[in-house]
Amino acid sequence: MSSAIFSAVAVLAGSAMGGVTSIASTLLAQRSQTRAQQLAEHISKLETLYGEFIDEASRLYVQAVTHDSPQPGDFVNLYAKVGKMRFMSSAPVVASAEGVIRILVETYLQPNKNLEQLKADLDKEALDPLRQFSDACRAELRNELDLLILAPGGARRARNGEAIHDLAASTARHFRTARANPVVRPE
Repeated sequence: MSSAIFSAVAVLAGSAMGGVTSIASTLLAQRSQTRAQQLAEHISKLETLYGEFIDEASRLYVQAVTHDSPQPGDFVNLYAKVGKMRFMSSAPVVASAEGVIRILVETYLQPNKNLEQLKADLDKEALDPLRQFSDACRAELRNELDLLILAPGGARRARNGEAIHDLAASTARHFRTARANPVVRPE
């Protein structure tokens, strides 16, 4: 085989490999970006759901402390939110949400409390029926955030946005390097 044909085949093979590599890296980058966007949307939905649950449970807790008879319709929104959590959240979050509902029902069955009794409960830290739920939600959101923000060597927690900043900075460095060192193809 002549050296001209060999050179031509080598150039074509190199170009093909470069094209395949470029396509593969683009597909992988797109897949990674899509996954990150899906996780960010999931985290946002969880934050909204948990916030709404806390708002509704807090309202019902105050009502339970000051009233003797609950209206069955009062719990509809809360049960609906727990139902959504069953397919979106982890088992510890669902269990703690169900525990909040049990506390609300038990509180309704107790005699009403006056301001002095509430202060005594506050001093004993017994006035926080949402603490376990909040802790479970925080742990789950941290785990989701760990999946979202990846750094070299594994997952990192985002503290004050530093991991997001690091990811953005490394991406910007990559593109600056690519622009500064363009690929030169043989003519």
